[in-house]
Amino acid sequence: MAFYELFMTGILEQLKLIKGAKYLCAGLFTQQFKQTLCTIRTEPSVKSIVPHVLNYLLWLSKDRTFEPEDELECQFCILTTLHQVLLNPYLEIDQHLHIIMILIMTVLLSTYDYTTDLPNIVHIKTYAGKMLGLICKRYEQKYVSVVTNSLHLVSKVIEDENSHVDSLYGAIQGVFWLGGKVTEQILLKYICLLYTSPSPRDLSTSRMPSSACKKKKKKK
Repeated sequence: MAFYELFMTGILEQLKLIKGAKYLCAGLFTQQFKQTLCTIRTEPSVKSIVPHVLNYLLWLSKDRTFEPEDELECQFCILTTLHQVLLNPYLEIDQHLHIIMILIMTVLLSTYDYTTDLPNIVHIKTYAGKMLGLICKRYEQKYVSVVTNSLHLVSKVIEDENSHVDSLYGAIQGVFWLGGKVTEQILLKYICLLYTSPSPRDLSTSRMPSSACKKKKKKK
């Protein structure tokens, strides 16, 4: 468990280093955190430690002992660690997907109740979107539910008129990184609604193009 303890202290030291950083993507890392990330990314021996690492990240994402304005820094450390887990060719993460997806979607759709630097929010949401796309592309053939559940969550946020701008931006990033097929599914639904809804001026007629109407009649 020596490595696990090293990892925990490494994250705490990292949080101190990047606290209030204007650009989280600038690549500021403590030596200890950098070493633990390298180990997670390259060593087959971390297989037994990964469940503990993921549970710690889950706790970190829910912990409220940190100041609210430190939330972005916590999310950055969570995503950075998750990325190394995904890059390790020796790890079979299938059994841990439920925790990994919770962590990524939490970051992607989170909102912030304080004024903070916009570049960091954009970076965090984009990072989470990329990781969501990476997982869904890797497992879409094996676990259809991974893609469908992700699509359901981001669609729900996009469809909600009261969605916070932070969540909405994250959902849009999720759609983008999930790929063209997902984007088509969401956009086509809105296009169909647009053309089939009646005009406010004439409720007796459809807004569907005449060619589409003819096709519809033929089917009948």
